[in-house]
Amino acid sequence: MDEPTAGLDPMGEYRMMDLLTGLNRDKGVTIVMASHSVDMVPLFLSRLFI
Repeated sequence: MDEPTAGLDPMGEYRMMDLLTGLNRDKGVTIVMASHSVDMVPLFLSRLFI
C-alpha cells in the first residue's frame, strides 16, 4: 500500500492503522506499506525496513 493514511486526520489515521493491524492479526494478512507518518506507524509495526 502506498500512503494508506494520507489525507486523514489523526483519528482517521489511527483507525486505519488499527483496521490494518486487525487484518494482520485476525486473518494473517501480510501488509507492506510506504508511509511518511513517523509518529503513528511505528506504534503498529512488527517489522520496519528503511
